[in-house]
Amino acid sequence: MAFEATKHFALTNVRLKSCSLFTSADLDSIKLETEKAHIQSRKWVEFGFVTDEGLVPHERLKTMIHLGIRLVRDAAGGDDASVDSSVSAEQPDVLYHVEASFAVDFLVRDKSCTEEELALFVRANATHIAWPFWREHVFSVLRAASLPPLEVPLMAQVKDPPKIAPGDVPSN
Repeated sequence: MAFEATKHFALTNVRLKSCSLFTSADLDSIKLETEKAHIQSRKWVEFGFVTDEGLVPHERLKTMIHLGIRLVRDAAGGDDASVDSSVSAEQPDVLYHVEASFAVDFLVRDKSCTEEELALFVRANATHIAWPFWREHVFSVLRAASLPPLEVPLMAQVKDPPKIAPGDVPSN
């Protein structure tokens, strides 16, 4: 029988937990040319179970979705004198970046799923729930900073269970 997420979990909350914007010190003097820079993005997830004590104790699945996107100057910048030759391939010349972490919480209705189903649920569903908040956050932060928008890609479908294990419970 196929895994039915709604049988196991009910969404209770989505909230921004932390965010940051970084701009390079010389960004004002840099002529941003998209053909000389590229976008990089990253994401990772944490999750764990907690029990809420009270008159009726209930278990919650707490997830933390960490996302980031940045504009990086291409190493092969041609004859652009503003390219810092001391920046190595391991340390890209980041023009600006936006990062955010979103807490996505669920009420546990039925904990009978396998670890693989749980990991896939968190990686796919919890991230998918946070994604529109992430896209809006990136666009509004860059607009407020008067920076060119970065294209937040559509979320790719998750096909294989992630190679992660439940770790520490994310903080409230």
